[in-house]
Parts: sequence; C-alpha cells; structure tokens
Amino acid sequence: YDDWIDALDELNIDGSFYANRHREFSENLAWDFINPGPSKEYLINEYKRSLNAETTEDCRLGCKACGIDDCAMWGVFN
Repeated sequence: YDDWIDALDELNIDGSFYANRHREFSENLAWDFINPGPSKEYLINEYKRSLNAETTEDCRLGCKACGIDDCAMWGVFN
C-alpha cells in the first residue's frame, strides 16, 4: 500500500479522485469491455433496487431479462 501512495505522490496524482469520487452510470469505466453476462442496464437496475433493500427472485424460477443470451440456468436446480 505504501508503495502505491508513494508512487501517486511522486506523480502528483490524487488517488482519492479515482477511489472516492461519484461516478455517473453513463461513464465509461476501465472494465466496461468485460462482458459479465448481464447487461450494464440490468446491473444498474439491480444496484438501484439494492439501495431500497429490494431483492430479485432467483432466475431459475423465471427469466428476469438480464441480457444473457441463451441462458442455461432457467429451471436448473442442483
């Protein structure tokens, strides 16, 4: 950790700008090129639901339209 802080200080970079600032949902993030399966819109909606302590029913009970094409999870219980 100290090496990271020293490097940021040496380059006059404010680490808290990157670590703590508010980000808009429309902002391009460094990891946006990774496809986790569910769409970004679905993940944003799930985030907003979590702020209200809302849960989403298990997708094996019925598709939640998360954006995964050809999802093999529906109805699979192990």
